[in-house]
Amino acid sequence: MDRSHFHAIIGTALAGIAFAVIWSLSFVVSKAALQSISPLWLSGLRLILAGGILLLVNGVAIWSFWRNVERQTLLRIVAAGVLSQAGYLGPMYWALVHLPTSIVNVVVSSLPLMSLPFSYFLLSEKIGIAGIVAFLLSIAGVTITLLGGNSLALSDFSTYGLSALLVVASVVALALGNVLIKPLISSKALLPFCAIQFISSGALLLVLALGGEGAHVPDGNALSQTALHLAFLAGVGSILGTVLWFRVLRAMPANAANSFFLLTPIFGVALGHLIFSEAITMSKIIGILVIFSAITLRLGGLPYFKKRARKG
Repeated sequence: MDRSHFHAIIGTALAGIAFAVIWSLSFVVSKAALQSISPLWLSGLRLILAGGILLLVNGVAIWSFWRNVERQTLLRIVAAGVLSQAGYLGPMYWALVHLPTSIVNVVVSSLPLMSLPFSYFLLSEKIGIAGIVAFLLSIAGVTITLLGGNSLALSDFSTYGLSALLVVASVVALALGNVLIKPLISSKALLPFCAIQFISSGALLLVLALGGEGAHVPDGNALSQTALHLAFLAGVGSILGTVLWFRVLRAMPANAANSFFLLTPIFGVALGHLIFSEAITMSKIIGILVIFSAITLRLGGLPYFKKRARKG
């Protein structure tokens, strides 16, 4: 192995680890910001701010892409963005008000497996027996984590139970959005894709916020208290996190890149414990282990990893 190839591998690994840290830390920052701003307002402002930053940085290229892209492609980009941004962040933030960040991180780590049915039906990607078993295991891991997260999970449906369903629904929306956009992604169009998705989804969330959270419009005091949170969520969570993720995707197959999701529940549970004193319960540990097993099983059944194992 030459030195340049070795450096490329190390760079990809560091990018994947950084993405996992940012992914997990974003939930912690969001949890803190939600103490001052309601969920739809926070998610909408985050996305509008992220889109605005991209326009300032690369507005000419984004405008050129917008003018020249085919209408059908543009509609698909927006639809995928509504699912993976608005459909993900809006419900997720509402649930995060009522759920510990550690539980949310464990559930979200199942994202690569939640994508399998959509990849099969929409992209005709093969799943195989290992993929089916992994998908079922991921559901089991999520169920164990959620049902063990609160003693009132079954009786108090209006709070914990509804929040649990919203977390799962948000992950499903993100999985579907990622599958829809996957065939269109290219490194040259990355920033225009992100800008269009951020702005369209953020605008939708702000309209919904006016209708559903109109009584909680953030005032100057709330915005000043959460200015740093919003800056982190927009600049680091949305923009840098997306750039790192697509760097990993360009360097290795998508299914192989999903292995970095193994790290998110570890960082999530650790950060939740350190910052919010969230308990590290047996249900979280078991849920993480089950999802770990599911992702490992899925990765072990992929041709990419089989070839690597034979070469080793």
